[in-house]
Amino acid sequence: MGARVFVLILCHCFLTWTSKHQFRYPTLSDQYQVFLILHLGSLSDCTPTYTRYNNSNAPGGEAQTFSDADTCLAECAANSECVGADVNFGGGVLCWFHLSADNLQQRRAANGVYHYVLTDRCESTY
Repeated sequence: MGARVFVLILCHCFLTWTSKHQFRYPTLSDQYQVFLILHLGSLSDCTPTYTRYNNSNAPGGEAQTFSDADTCLAECAANSECVGADVNFGGGVLCWFHLSADNLQQRRAANGVYHYVLTDRCESTY
């Protein structure tokens, strides 16, 4: 799939009520606003990748409020400081971000937890 581009242009032009009780359409000198919103969708089909370690976690994670694993991992990849995440399916806080690569190598056993190390963030160079 190629790039997706969405362009939305909104023009909010003010009609002027003249003293002769009639509307006058705006000219270039009248006050008006033009909004341009350009959204470039995915420029490539790259999906962030992680190395997953089953039944383990690492110390130093920061608790997040995401309620599902996919969102947790997507938000980690979107956060330039996040280098990995623990996803806890065993109860309690589901998502923990790691902001230090030093902690990632200190894995320890933890039933019901997947430890993810971010290996490709899919950063573009445009």
